[in-house]
Amino acid sequence: MSFKKVVLSTFALAALAVSPAHAQPAEFNGTILKIWNEATSGSEFIFTLSVNGRCGTPHFQVSRSSTNYQEMMAIVLAAFTANKPVGIYVASCRNYQGISRNIVSHGYVSK
Repeated sequence: MSFKKVVLSTFALAALAVSPAHAQPAEFNGTILKIWNEATSGSEFIFTLSVNGRCGTPHFQVSRSSTNYQEMMAIVLAAFTANKPVGIYVASCRNYQGISRNIVSHGYVSK
């Protein structure tokens, strides 16, 4: 096999391995049903939406290590208090005690 074919084959396999659906955050829109802070999982800020996220569950987590942790807490609390829908972007999934959580990258309050 020529060098050119090997390089092209490698790029083709790499393109298949990095799915566009998982390369960028996915957006989900819904109403916040419940909010809680779970000290046993590292004091992560967790909320339940009216829709399932990319990970197959309605549980969304804002990691304390996130650079926009306080902003996301403010967005979620404001939307919950005003009973407004939110747009949430999910960056990845995390399994905690057998439950998948959608890890939030950013979001906004809808009108």
